[in-house]
Amino acid sequence: VEDAENNEEIVDHETWCIIRILFQLDRLDLEPTRENIRSIASGVTRLSLDGEELDGGGFDPIYVLSDCINELQDLESLLLYDNQLSELPDLNLPNLKRIFLRKNKFTSYPSALKQHNKIEEIIFYNNQITELPADTFKNNSNLKGLILSGNPLGHVPSCLMHCTGLTYLGLYRCKLTSIPEWIGKKLKNLDKLCLILNSDLDELPNSIRFVKQAIINANNEMCELNPDDMEVSQDCDRVEAMVQAAGDRVW
Repeated sequence: VEDAENNEEIVDHETWCIIRILFQLDRLDLEPTRENIRSIASGVTRLSLDGEELDGGGFDPIYVLSDCINELQDLESLLLYDNQLSELPDLNLPNLKRIFLRKNKFTSYPSALKQHNKIEEIIFYNNQITELPADTFKNNSNLKGLILSGNPLGHVPSCLMHCTGLTYLGLYRCKLTSIPEWIGKKLKNLDKLCLILNSDLDELPNSIRFVKQAIINANNEMCELNPDDMEVSQDCDRVEAMVQAAGDRVW
């Protein structure tokens, strides 16, 4: 909508409500023009929107994202927990480094992320991913942390071979039955590998010794494997809490 007198684009009421939800502001003493929206967005580096916040406004999450989020040109961290998302709109976010998509409905890696080669951390915890194409992370040389836990993968995707900069990889509760030999050879920077709650996983490759710390299931107990020794934790709840915290944290 245009203001004929000032020749300036005015944001409609619905879009303005969405903007207010996005920034979680109770009150704004600004005229809702695109210029003012961009002014608000300038310098915002972290945005967190969970399903409860979006549902409370009665808006389709994908509409919220596609209509407003690209105003956040300084955004580095985007958290979209529990939004029932199965896709992402095109994201024009040149500084995006972290995206957390826990508890959504993704079945594959969003094509919108493939152009973002600056991304350092991705959380896909508790989605519905069963397969990742071989070229998924081909251009993600900066990726350091990846959590695919809680997805029914059934295997370790071969595309992870491209993630040579990974320092943390979460693959717990992924219905894994085996771990490929390359995981300790190709991923030379891997400091922590979490494999707990894969009940059919009963054998590890020799290359696992190159991983600084591997957390696995062994005889229904949580085991922490280090290069020099193995410590069995008797406090399973503590270990599970530690793993959950690793999945929830913002790096």
